[in-house]
Amino acid sequence: MQLGVQLYGAMDLFRKDPQGFLSKLAHAGYTDIEPCVAFGDSVESLAQKWGKPIWLPGEVAGFRTMAEREGLSIHSCHSFDNPLEHAEELVSLAEENGIKAFVVNCPSEEAVFDGTVENCVAAAEALAPHGIELWMHNHYREILARHGDTTFYEAVLAACGGKVGAQLDVGWALYAGEDPAAMMDRLAFCLRAVHYKDTNGDYRETPVENHPIALGKGSLDARPIMERVKAAGVSALVDQDSSPGDLLEDLLEAARYLAALEG
Repeated sequence: MQLGVQLYGAMDLFRKDPQGFLSKLAHAGYTDIEPCVAFGDSVESLAQKWGKPIWLPGEVAGFRTMAEREGLSIHSCHSFDNPLEHAEELVSLAEENGIKAFVVNCPSEEAVFDGTVENCVAAAEALAPHGIELWMHNHYREILARHGDTTFYEAVLAACGGKVGAQLDVGWALYAGEDPAAMMDRLAFCLRAVHYKDTNGDYRETPVENHPIALGKGSLDARPIMERVKAAGVSALVDQDSSPGDLLEDLLEAARYLAALEG
């Protein structure tokens, strides 16, 4: 089973012992990692700005080599900067490290809808000649927010006309009150990846800071998600933002849970 880990929530663990952390992921059955990168002066400045000590672009090659020693690949990478402004640097980063897609977050404010679509389409068109895709990830806010008669997230992707791929975080979709399997069906025209995340209730009953829980222990029915991942042939990654207990154990438990579900 191909299964990755989105590293954002685990960045503090990673920084403490990069090789040891990657080794634990590999032994748990993970095959891929998805880092977050941003341009900046130092890891400390990135941590202050983005909440976690994410990777500087200059660190990617070294960390990729560490990952490869454990049999882990990097196919996609979150970019916390404007991809259009940094298109040339992202192309170089992708070509050096075998990255096939960069992922950006979706906003949720109506005032930036048109600008977001314009920027993302232009960035996708700049990356495409190099064989690199641009994907968009969701939080819960842009699922709750509406544009016309659909979610803000789906509306942005529809307006991008298939040029920007969807990386659907099913946990955040569920937390926002949507059926994530149904969303996968609606986004089939641009679905490229899924983030597995479970949630301890939805926004109506659980404060957002209390929602994290290990995959398989919350409200998410992962079986229809897995069925659609297989049918569509898209990538799948576990995205554990935080944990009420041991985050590393949650990641290991998620791998066990999905392996058992697959049979």
